[in-house]
Amino acid sequence: MAETSLVDRVRDHLARQGAWLEDVVLELGRVRFDEEDFMEAARALDRRVNERIQWESAQAQLLAEWHAAARVASEAERADIQARAGRVRELARQAGDAYRRLAEQVETHKQRVGESLAQLGRGREFLRRQYVDNNAGWSMDWKA
Repeated sequence: MAETSLVDRVRDHLARQGAWLEDVVLELGRVRFDEEDFMEAARALDRRVNERIQWESAQAQLLAEWHAAARVASEAERADIQARAGRVRELARQAGDAYRRLAEQVETHKQRVGESLAQLGRGREFLRRQYVDNNAGWSMDWKA
């Protein structure tokens, strides 16, 4: 069986990476950071980060090989690769935008949780001032 050419391997890599990025963009569009799904969303993002690291490693190796053998491809093949790479760049930009939107959602959620915690703290302080603990149970502290 003949060895796959570098151009074919680059094309295949870009096609698979493009499909993966399309999947990432779709998944990120569905992710919601609310109380019910927070851990599921965090696991999905963690999985995608690990996948991205693998893609970047494979791409770095292939890119080094591509630069070392730059004259292996014809002008038409290089133009095709550049067009495919442009599509992958656009999908990566969309994924980056989706990650930024999620980061904004997380920040908003964090602020809401902080406000809730502050309200609980104020409520706890109010109760602490109104009641004193004694061995007989809770009684009203009228001086508070």
